[in-house]
Amino acid sequence: MLASFMDEESADVVFEVEEEEEREGNGYGKPRTTIFHAHRLILQKCGAQLAELCSGNGGPTTATTTSSSQTTTRVSIGDVRPVIFRHMLHYIYGTEVPPDDLKANAREIIDAADKYGIANLKLEAEACLVRSTVIDVANAMDHLLYADAKNCALLKEAVVDFIVENKLEVLERVSLRDAPGGLLADVLAAVARGDRRSKDTSGGNDEDEQLLSTMAISDLRRSMYEKGLDVDGSREALIASLKENS
Repeated sequence: MLASFMDEESADVVFEVEEEEEREGNGYGKPRTTIFHAHRLILQKCGAQLAELCSGNGGPTTATTTSSSQTTTRVSIGDVRPVIFRHMLHYIYGTEVPPDDLKANAREIIDAADKYGIANLKLEAEACLVRSTVIDVANAMDHLLYADAKNCALLKEAVVDFIVENKLEVLERVSLRDAPGGLLADVLAAVARGDRRSKDTSGGNDEDEQLLSTMAISDLRRSMYEKGLDVDGSREALIASLKENS
């Protein structure tokens, strides 16, 4: 499959990704278009939402051209930078995003992967963002709101853990007025996990460990994976899905 990446001869989909050309003085020139060749069959298997764009049903501007050998669909993309789209498309064809690129562009990759349904890439970028980000009182609310908007449950958990561990400083220096709904439940889950860690559980099963409401996101996702369920989603969505499929 990787050998077919950007193979113009066999491709039946063309993505035209536009980016405004930046000029000196913070000005912008005419949009610059980067062409990406793809294959509908591969998209249907590994990037279903991108494949859906090729149908033209409520998606970006599409056009279809027919030659003697095949029909090619052209799709215009204007909300993702070409470098990010290339990473996403290359990932669909079987190549990992280089670690340095993943770290440098984690949020943009999350945005694109979330929009176009490349769940595994989104989760990898989210994990990288969590590992490489130092959460503090200055950025905690920004990360919390972003995590909530993109259903980045692991990032949200990291922020909530920081809030619980630094509650006095957060109360003094961070306005929680715009905090997302459901924060109280996340805080209580973090407190419960902290209480559980402080207990000596070496003597046997701790009943709290079996409670979905207190599980860490990594454990919830592992349980979802073992059941063959979609591991992307908010804490609430993961718990609800596990309960439905228990």
